[in-house]
Amino acid sequence: MDNQPTQQLSESTNQPSSKKKIFLGLLLLALIIFGAFGFYLATHKKTKVTKLEDTPKTTEAQTLSCSDTNNLNALKQSVNSLIRSNVQSSVKASKDHYDSKQLEDWLKSTQAISIKSVRTNTKESENNLLVCESTLSIKAPQAMWDNAQKAMDLPQICEGECEEENYIYSLDERISNSDLRFKNGILEGSFEYRISQTDQGDIALDLTKMTSSVIDTVVEAISSAVRLDAIKEQAAKFEANQSEKQALSQHAIEIRVKELGETQARLDSELNQVWQEIGESNRNAHRDEQKEWLEKRDVECKLEGNKSLYDLSEDEKEPYQIGYESWTDEMRQQDAQIRTMKCSNKRTSARIKDLKVLING
Repeated sequence: MDNQPTQQLSESTNQPSSKKKIFLGLLLLALIIFGAFGFYLATHKKTKVTKLEDTPKTTEAQTLSCSDTNNLNALKQSVNSLIRSNVQSSVKASKDHYDSKQLEDWLKSTQAISIKSVRTNTKESENNLLVCESTLSIKAPQAMWDNAQKAMDLPQICEGECEEENYIYSLDERISNSDLRFKNGILEGSFEYRISQTDQGDIALDLTKMTSSVIDTVVEAISSAVRLDAIKEQAAKFEANQSEKQALSQHAIEIRVKELGETQARLDSELNQVWQEIGESNRNAHRDEQKEWLEKRDVECKLEGNKSLYDLSEDEKEPYQIGYESWTDEMRQQDAQIRTMKCSNKRTSARIKDLKVLING
């Protein structure tokens, strides 16, 4: 410790006034109240998936066959009706403005539906029940897909509580993370449906078991594409609001760095003074110990600063960390610096007390 002042992470400057701190505290409180929901949206930056409405439980079929032409035609009509009803419900529920004529044009254009590569799943089928597997293809105008891609890349507000499994991602992400394939305006993927026969000989398509990510994606694409302008407006307002909150967080971080830097400078000075006051004999006896303590403090406090924010308990968090989801990389580095300084100051204060014991005998 002789002639070796402890490291300082920031220069000493005038400490902020009490009024300024109180004002900042009030601003941070406002940030808690009004910003939490917005930051939650920024983390996920997705929209809630619209659940498909209930379809008719059954529709009449001609034969107990997965590949019967009449059955397939009935399925195509059901798929088209399902897409139309759910897109309209989704758009209506959003309460966003949209071009109704454009919506109708796109809904009519998606009638180019085909069901191919039909096969019967013999393992799952029974005497009076066929489990049918196939590939469903739906074609839509390229303009719709382009708008959908733009809209689904933007942050979209989720009303109420949104569970993680209810979130969709960009159109490209949905396609790449599933069995979907997209080319030349045509989306295709697996499609499962069932055909059953009652004891009276009536044959029906069981639409309650009709599943396909193709249908879900087309519904989301059309409902997002037609609301592109509204979603852009929401995103612009959201980003502007985020910028204001980010500026407030940055101000709070800078003040915290300054406060801790001043405390660190004071503690380092006190540590050096106490080190001198313990006397030469004690310094010689504890020199190696003091060196090891310094190394341990610096290394372990740096690790503390690098700890993930997500791993911090509620007691460990400070007001300036509200809304950390929207921080820039520079702000995250400053946060790491703050937590390193907090750790260092705490350990330095404890070390000063230990050394004073040597002075007092």
